[in-house]
Amino acid sequence: MYNAKLWLGIALLAFCFVSCEEDEEPEPEPGTTSGGTVTLDCDYFTTARVLADNPDVAVDYLVPCRAEVTASLVIEPGVVIAFATDAGLRIRGQGSISAIGQLQEPIVFQGETETKGSWTGILVETNNVSNQLSQVEVKHAGGAAFTSIYRAGSVTLGSNSRLSLTNSLITEGETYGLSANCGDCKLEFMGNVINDTETPVVIASLMAHSLGGNGDMAGNTNDFVEVLIGSSGITDEVAWQMLSIPYRVVQPGLFSNLVVGASGGLTIEEGVTVEFGPNVGIGTADNGYLNIAGTMQNPVILTGATEAPGAWKGIGYLSDNINNRITHAEISYAGSGDWGSFVSVEGTIMMWSSSRLDISNSILRDGGAPCGIEATNFGINLTNTNNTFTNITTDVCM
Repeated sequence: MYNAKLWLGIALLAFCFVSCEEDEEPEPEPGTTSGGTVTLDCDYFTTARVLADNPDVAVDYLVPCRAEVTASLVIEPGVVIAFATDAGLRIRGQGSISAIGQLQEPIVFQGETETKGSWTGILVETNNVSNQLSQVEVKHAGGAAFTSIYRAGSVTLGSNSRLSLTNSLITEGETYGLSANCGDCKLEFMGNVINDTETPVVIASLMAHSLGGNGDMAGNTNDFVEVLIGSSGITDEVAWQMLSIPYRVVQPGLFSNLVVGASGGLTIEEGVTVEFGPNVGIGTADNGYLNIAGTMQNPVILTGATEAPGAWKGIGYLSDNINNRITHAEISYAGSGDWGSFVSVEGTIMMWSSSRLDISNSILRDGGAPCGIEATNFGINLTNTNNTFTNITTDVCM
């Protein structure tokens, strides 16, 4: 009897050991597998996930729909994710995306059908500091906007969102490479290549300072950054950096002047080119300042999107800030329209009552108004040094 109990006890222990081992085995990934590629369910991203690379397959995962990421999503180096027609990733709620590849092992987001615009793209709508895309490739996206409030893009930022996008490639997109028409979002953008798209970037004027250099955005249908004027003027001290392509300031609706107001300041750094669309102007109000800071080797170019006199409004100063300066700039094709409640534009540069400007070593040419600088109002403080006026009737009207 003793021996029988002993063997029964050993058998029970063995059974428990095997059962416990089986319970600890990880659950299989949801979805189906075809040729090694795992198709993820549409609700797969509602819990925290880590996507790992399978070196034995060309495509690791397939997303068949517009999936909502409402929890943490981490994607490891070397992962390739394909998206079915009109599919995409929408980061929202408590969601975040961290896709940090390596130079030799980038993370790839691509269309299942490898044609421009075959999938929607990646939309970030959360303010999570974990939202990072680095050493990634985004291909074949931007086919449609997620909703009517966003412009279509391969990568899109929503209101009050945050994203670090660095050292990455966006290519073969149908619309914008980066769509960031959000004045309240936070963007780190450095070292990226965007090519073979319609337009590389569309961005709100309040966010244009977030675009860093050390990248290449040439080789698109429209080789410029489209800057949209919004209802709010620039109220922080910011700078526009030199890029591989021009900025183009356009009028998307009611707002036609890019205004630097309150305690804000805009410095346009050396080597920058800014093109302006029809009826668009740039200027200061309240105590804001506009500092156009070119150098002899790298002047700042301010010009019209169309090369014709009067193609854009020009520059207007309505502040007495000592930082209102223009040096080593070339300003062309300005002087059209009017500035809201102010008088009709009479110059490439307009100065209103009690305003200040120090302009030097610059060229004003081919204006559509009779004056290079219109300074006829009361209390103007103008310093005009070593400037050249070409194809303008009167250099300075005082």
